[in-house]
Amino acid sequence: MKTLIPVCLWMLCIAFILSPRLAVAQQDNIRCGTMEFLEKQKKADPTLEARMQRQEEQLQIVIAAMKRSKSSLLEKRVKPTPTPPPPTIQSITIPVVVHIIYNPTITYNIYPTITSQYVSRQDVLDQIAITNRDYAGNNPHVMGAFPSTLKVNTQIQFCLAQRDPYGMPTEGIEYRKTTLTDFPTDNSMKYYSTGGLDAWDPTRYFNVWVCDIQTYAGYAQFPTSGLTSSYGVVVDFACFGNRDETLVYRGGGACLTHEIGHCLNLRHIWGDDNGACTGTDYCDDTPNQANSTVSWTIISGEYTDACSPMSPGYMYQNFMDYTRDIAQANFTPDQTLRMQACFAPGGPLVPLLSSNAGTPLSACEIPIGLGTSTLSKSTATLTWLPTYGNTGSYNIRYKKTSVSSWTSATSTTTSKLITGLSKNTNYEFQVENVCGSGNSGYSASYVFKTPANVSPKDVAFDEPDAPAGLSISPNPVDGQSTIYYTLTEAGNSSVTIYNVLGAEMVRLSAGQVQDAGTYSLPYDASHLIPGLYFIRLATGQTIETTKFIIQK
Repeated sequence: MKTLIPVCLWMLCIAFILSPRLAVAQQDNIRCGTMEFLEKQKKADPTLEARMQRQEEQLQIVIAAMKRSKSSLLEKRVKPTPTPPPPTIQSITIPVVVHIIYNPTITYNIYPTITSQYVSRQDVLDQIAITNRDYAGNNPHVMGAFPSTLKVNTQIQFCLAQRDPYGMPTEGIEYRKTTLTDFPTDNSMKYYSTGGLDAWDPTRYFNVWVCDIQTYAGYAQFPTSGLTSSYGVVVDFACFGNRDETLVYRGGGACLTHEIGHCLNLRHIWGDDNGACTGTDYCDDTPNQANSTVSWTIISGEYTDACSPMSPGYMYQNFMDYTRDIAQANFTPDQTLRMQACFAPGGPLVPLLSSNAGTPLSACEIPIGLGTSTLSKSTATLTWLPTYGNTGSYNIRYKKTSVSSWTSATSTTTSKLITGLSKNTNYEFQVENVCGSGNSGYSASYVFKTPANVSPKDVAFDEPDAPAGLSISPNPVDGQSTIYYTLTEAGNSSVTIYNVLGAEMVRLSAGQVQDAGTYSLPYDASHLIPGLYFIRLATGQTIETTKFIIQK
């Protein structure tokens, strides 16, 4: 359980009053805005708190099981029902993409290491190295009166993404120039339409936004609120990378370490109870603490307060406090269990474990993003994404799902029209990349079903007024659009948006009973990153898919 050290707020007020925003205050932003942002989330979504509480209860069961597997004594004290098989701590590497938004016209001259909002590639590499050091338990800062056993390797590491959402090489860094001076904690930096950069698929990438933030050093979103397009960390540019930690309060890169901790479900060490000594961070090995630790001087040794008046005092060295970066040193064993529980079966971050975004591309990648752009009773246009290593052609094979023999074809583009199909029948197809170094091997199958009875006419990819079938207008899409579809008979229908990897992005309607006829469905795509997506219309008898492009 944790709380905070009393803060001399009048000192902070004087510092900010005497320092103009663009000169000093930006560099002196030391607070985390995560809890304030959480309150905004709860106001916007009244169901969020209950959902997070249910997820917390499930995580507590997992954490208790992990503790039981390490201590028979603890097993006698904690008996959750039902008891899952005890998860184990696993070695985890999380692929990261860093979105950098900066205003090139603003300059700074207070600290020699911070002269502009621009964050270089080397700054990013330095920051990833610092974060990995911290999570590996290798931070060189001392633990003071606390034993070294409370400074542990979490077995969690981070790497820059090496493949982008479309299967092409990337350094895991993207930039956008802005004319905005700074951003409030309203997630506007997370969307291209509001001056920022859109998240990459949060089930495959851990998203970090770097920009000029008003008031705070950074803020994060707890995983129990879901892997949404806003999940990730926002860090102020002045707190990012390897600055001079003896000069700058947040100059040692620990800000990102702290905010990622929130994204992995850690709470502030003082429990955010304003000195009441009743708050909790759900970790037994972090001493109760009255308030956050803020000190403009470099502190060391032992400190006590009203919540931990006896030696060894409170743990100001912990990454989840507000201590200067030069004093922050550790995550504890219980904090490690809490983070690791998010990756246990059923945990909110399990999808990240299967991401290949941090894996280098091979010389001949297997095609991804398979789909169909048009379907009729007897024909289908098969599609896939351009694939790394391709030398000009692809091999395709397709068959009925009920048989074992394949029909082969080739294409010099990323689509193929096939004919002679049977109506109301399930088919599957696979694609192989042909490269100079050899072929990639075939992709996983994509399954589709031809329509039954009278089929809608095939719709041109960008036809704006198509009265039948499935289409979207305008196409390419930039913000507002309309999805058109036709039902040939009454029944249940659902419309869903998927990305190129088959991950569901948004469900626009689910299981609605509709009469036969033509329907239009407004859709705002501004929350999605640019690229190729698929619309899936499922009815009682058929599944129809069409593709669209988001272009901003």
